[in-house]
Amino acid sequence: MKTGIWGAGNIAHTHAEALKASGIKIGAIVDVSEEKAKAFAEEFKPFRFQ
Repeated sequence: MKTGIWGAGNIAHTHAEALKASGIKIGAIVDVSEEKAKAFAEEFKPFRFQ
């Protein structure tokens, strides 16, 4: 299963860790801050990042 994350702040990291532990892959990350989105993408390797 894949899911997307909207927002790359602190709570997004908490949610991403929980999803990862459950075997769910991050399919996409969206954030208004390109810097935060890139940092999140480097850490969690979403299927799609643009």
